[in-house]
Order: sequence, then structure tokens, then C-alpha cells
Amino acid sequence: NVGHIYGEGTGGFNSRAFDINGQVKDGKLVAITGGNVRKPGEHGCVYTCTPGEWVKAWRVGKWNTLKVRCVGKYPRITTWLNGQKICEFDGATFKHPNYDREKVHGTLGDKGSIAVQVHGGGGWPKGAKVRWRNILVREL
Repeated sequence: NVGHIYGEGTGGFNSRAFDINGQVKDGKLVAITGGNVRKPGEHGCVYTCTPGEWVKAWRVGKWNTLKVRCVGKYPRITTWLNGQKICEFDGATFKHPNYDREKVHGTLGDKGSIAVQVHGGGGWPKGAKVRWRNILVREL
């Protein structure tokens, strides 16, 4: 889900509070729905929007804007999708069996890269594309 925090390569954890599912017709995404809502103790976010708020914020077939604010050694990461606050993650207090804040900091350090990712696979519609543009980084 866009806006939640994933620790792939640093322990295999995530803060996803719910699932987002696409409805595809004739190979094109026509609608999205949210479901499989997790309890606060299961996702570990300080804050998360509801699936309905996420779905309302997403613009199907149009450009979407994601803002990420990352602050601190064990970062407090806040994300917004088209102005809707999606998630607030606190790396200093996050609890998950596969999360070790010292290991994550040791792996990532104080400076590094920004990665964008998409998973293909069997659920990915034929001919589907993901594009990014206007990626800006600003030091706080």
C-alpha cells in the first residue's frame, strides 16, 4: 500500500494497517477498495488513516502526489497521499518481531538512497505501468 512503511532488506517488517485492492476491467484499473483492516497492535503505526480515507485520496488513472517526512536516527516517518495523512511510523518505539532499530540504523546509516518500487506478479494486470515524476528531496 502506498504510504505505509516496509522494512524489506532490513528485517522483513511492515506497518500496513489495511489492504488496498484494485478492480480491473479489460486490463485497466477502474476502481479501488480497502479491506482486511488490522488492529493497532498488529500494524504498530502511531497513526494510520482509514481504508476509506485512503481510497478517497487516491486518483485512479491520474497522477498522485506522495509526501514523506523522515526525521531522526530511528526515524519518525510521516506520509501523505494527495494531502491526506496516511501513516505516522516511529522507528524508536515500533514493535515487530522482525524489527531491530539498531540493525536497521546500522544497515541504512544516517544518509542513503531513496528507492521506489512496484511488485509485479500474477495479480499485476497485463500492460500495467507505474511511472514516477518530479521526485524532489529537501533537507529539513
